[in-house]
Amino acid sequence: MICMCVLIACGFFVTLRAAPSTGTHKQANPFRTYQIDTGWGAYDADFSPDGRFLAVDSYRGEYAADKTKLIEQEQVQIWDFRNRSLVSSKTLWEQRPPAVTNDASLNRGFVRYIEHGKKILVCACNEGRLLVLDSKTLAQVSSINLGKLTWPRQWPNAVLYVEAVEVDQEDTQARAAVLVGLKEYSWGQVRIYDLNSGNLIAYRSFSSDIGGISIDPAGKRVAVALLPFSPGERPLRRKERNVVILDADTGKPITEINTGYLAATVRFVGSDTVATVSAEYGLGGHKKDGIRLCDVKTGRLLREILSPPTGVRYHLEVSEDGKTALGYTTKEVNHWWWFDPASVIAEYARFRLWDLATGRVIATSPDLSSMIAGSDFALSPKGDVVLIYPVNSGGPLVFYELKHTP
Repeated sequence: MICMCVLIACGFFVTLRAAPSTGTHKQANPFRTYQIDTGWGAYDADFSPDGRFLAVDSYRGEYAADKTKLIEQEQVQIWDFRNRSLVSSKTLWEQRPPAVTNDASLNRGFVRYIEHGKKILVCACNEGRLLVLDSKTLAQVSSINLGKLTWPRQWPNAVLYVEAVEVDQEDTQARAAVLVGLKEYSWGQVRIYDLNSGNLIAYRSFSSDIGGISIDPAGKRVAVALLPFSPGERPLRRKERNVVILDADTGKPITEINTGYLAATVRFVGSDTVATVSAEYGLGGHKKDGIRLCDVKTGRLLREILSPPTGVRYHLEVSEDGKTALGYTTKEVNHWWWFDPASVIAEYARFRLWDLATGRVIATSPDLSSMIAGSDFALSPKGDVVLIYPVNSGGPLVFYELKHTP
């Protein structure tokens, strides 16, 4: 199972070994940059709808002198990030000493603001629960059982785990889409929950790796980016449909889309458009792959935002107001005479912000080759702040705030 977090933490960004920046021209930095060293690793992060706070699902392990792990903890933290101050925190679980387990669900948590910032949804993945917390006090409001014991177990010794959690932004439906995967198997299941009642509304299984999911702002549709084969293996065929739009009430497909390339992830832009970026390596023709926007009802390609000469790949975020897109762009070189993912070197790595209405580039970050491996992104609701944080490892939260709001 290859969701976006795995692509970032375990695959593509790690594969793209950083090399010194070459052949790049200097430009004025459009961002003011600052850091917060929480002393914890980060599983996931989300900006509050008003853009004032940051919720972080954090992890920490403490070790003895012989490097024996003494304690494991997961904690949700709320930060006033511009003032670098911790507002509140809550320990989700603690183990002394850590349990010996191969359960992949321990490797990543998820946090999302819901109900217009009044509450927070946290995935206590090791317990198989979604927790609804008050965003100010972090007191538990409710708990939703994900029913791990009832998840399909077609394969012996299969490890089932949560790969992604997404929520509707408008809260008209108050729904969460949960992606469940099987470790080392090409299988995934999208499960849709009512956050008020805690009931499972619908689900859909796929015999394929999944790049990512997205739920539309109204909570009526769920988009799924399928990975039917490995990136670089072959081109996507014209008859293949690699993005599926599900009805959130029934789990049934209502639209199947061919994006023209193997899509690394998918994001709704409003309720009627989905945006994708390529999962392919940026070599040859894939240097031209951009952000492609398709009509949800017809599957028709509406337009493509290009980013010459490197293209846009692997990662995509869309601001909550639907006006700004964040994409990852890198210059990649194959340093061997045959193609091998391990031989692909990132000459530089950057993120770029675009105005989705016009396709205009708002800003491009400085070179990030020294910090991008194993990192993930979060984008503020207005698209004016970008967070880069290391997934499941120690390191500071690094913020890039636009000096001039677009």
